[in-house]
Amino acid sequence: MKNKLLVGLFILFTFLSAAVLADWQLQTSGTTENLNAIFFVDDAGTLGFAVGASGTLLKTTNSGSAWSAKTSSTTREIFDVLFPASTNGYIGGASGTVKKSTNVGETFADFITLATADATAEFRKAASTGNTIYIAASRGSSSNSFMLISTDSGSTWGQADLTNLDVQGVFLQTDSAGSLIVWAWGNNFSASQYEIWKNGAVVWSGSTRVRDLVMVNEQYGYAVGDSGLVLETSAGGDSGDWGTITTSTTGITGQLNSLYFLTQYFGWIVGENGASAVTADGGQSWSLYTISGNPNINDIDVRAESSGLVHAYLACDGGKIYNLISPTITNVTPEVKSQGWIGTLEVTGKGFISGSYLTFYLTGATTEDAGISIVSTSVVSSTEINALILVSPEASVGWRDLAVTNPDATTSKEVSAFRVTTMEAEVQRWTIDGNSVSSFNGTGNTMTVTTTPGIALRAYSASGVAQATLNPQLLVQYSDGSFFVENIPTTAMTTVDVDTISIDYSLTYTLTAGASRVLVFFSFEDSAGNIGAQEIYVDVASPLPQPGQAAMPGSRTGKDAAYQYGGRNFLRDGASINWRLRPGTVVYNYRIDLLDCYGRLIYSAVVNEPAGVVSSKKIHIPAASFPHGLVGAGAYTVRIMNLDNKEVLVKNQVFCVPWE
Repeated sequence: MKNKLLVGLFILFTFLSAAVLADWQLQTSGTTENLNAIFFVDDAGTLGFAVGASGTLLKTTNSGSAWSAKTSSTTREIFDVLFPASTNGYIGGASGTVKKSTNVGETFADFITLATADATAEFRKAASTGNTIYIAASRGSSSNSFMLISTDSGSTWGQADLTNLDVQGVFLQTDSAGSLIVWAWGNNFSASQYEIWKNGAVVWSGSTRVRDLVMVNEQYGYAVGDSGLVLETSAGGDSGDWGTITTSTTGITGQLNSLYFLTQYFGWIVGENGASAVTADGGQSWSLYTISGNPNINDIDVRAESSGLVHAYLACDGGKIYNLISPTITNVTPEVKSQGWIGTLEVTGKGFISGSYLTFYLTGATTEDAGISIVSTSVVSSTEINALILVSPEASVGWRDLAVTNPDATTSKEVSAFRVTTMEAEVQRWTIDGNSVSSFNGTGNTMTVTTTPGIALRAYSASGVAQATLNPQLLVQYSDGSFFVENIPTTAMTTVDVDTISIDYSLTYTLTAGASRVLVFFSFEDSAGNIGAQEIYVDVASPLPQPGQAAMPGSRTGKDAAYQYGGRNFLRDGASINWRLRPGTVVYNYRIDLLDCYGRLIYSAVVNEPAGVVSSKKIHIPAASFPHGLVGAGAYTVRIMNLDNKEVLVKNQVFCVPWE
């Protein structure tokens, strides 16, 4: 393998729910004071700040590799830090502590003269959007909370009191019309309940404290709190819009302090005693982290670069700061295989978690390589992943980069990890159900087969072939990713000569009737260990409906749906085509198509008639309708499609033979 390269990743929208091993790395903060909040300024997660007890203020300029103490100008507890811009930032804390920095957090100083009633207020969570900044503050009673507000990037400040809410935090967003939406949450002492406010109106209330809230967009938002409380909205968050994600779903029953969502689907929740989980499907399933020592986690901040690379950080009690690190690949076995190989790839390294998956790229490319298919992936441990892969016979020769991606949005790429070489053996005369595979390209020109198709072919290699070492395999994969593998026995093999073995075999596994775009992949090894392979996509015939019953939706019923007059699917060059539909087929406003052996449309006609179930239906395609008749021998496809719902009623072949 060549040099390593850490790269971005793309957010997962499929997810496996399971307990996972931690891959949060403890950083050296230089303090043992409890840390209440953490904030990173840039998407690369380079410039960041953490604040906490006793006026603690920490700064990093290298993603947390080193943290240095800075002057906060207070010894009081600091609850939050916010940098709306890289230069100017704010901290808020106990006993009237609210300060500003104008030098990238090197020092902080007072910037506003507080009224006497505000001198002992607790400044809690702050938020910003555009030029607007809000800092939530509590005077200690439900009727005396307020917001410090700036609408000009902090040049001037005003104040707005809050009635009947002991505010705990604020979140700002701008809707599609450009209007500001202000979210606040806290305790209503007079009503003995906890509340979420949207633009001053109560939209949720309950007996459990809410500790943090985030809106991803105008519709989707989440909130967390005590006793494992997780709220969600997908309808804008107005009254009645908030639902609860159960603790049995998240796996967390303790206090949750903070959350961060990158998209409406993908986010983290964190809290007391190391509680931490990630979802990639909008909260339907979660994966839990295990962090050594189970620290109380007070805040999480996440940044994502345009490439997709994610940087996540935790602020905890005891001065602990963690960052989420990428998995690492150290070895790939085997490293070299030829076109047509089917087998298990073993990837070793560290930091793999349940739900990790692999992606191949042509070296230097940014889009996934279609020449290598990953059929299944098994995370054996945090240091090993096994994957069943197919290397297409048409895959380009050369090196591949291999990326491993965890379900928590961390990834790394090993450059030039796997090499594809030229296939030396050959599959000859491959037919399925009597249809030659060479007539189909698998990109829309697929054949229809029975549920237990017969397969005939020849395995050839100039290096010689032997039944004992041929190891012929058939892998069948459905469009949903499910698959099975059959090893072809020697009883299905016949030795033709030292270079050729013929195989005549019927699939023992029954294919799913009506399935479409099913991959059939055949592979063998010659006497020298070289690979020979071929692949084709097929559709599977649906069961024939009984008279008076509708055909299955999307039915492609194969040769039993319709037949050539006299029961034969052969006709002479230049002859007309006459078909009869089987009883039970539903037809209305249908179109008749004729395609040549290359999938080209050579005839099409629309038939408008009342809907009905066929009892006996004849279809005639006159030879005069063809541009030049059916020229030469070959396989032609007749397709009949309902125009209203695009259901394919018939997709069958007729074989043209020349005049003798």
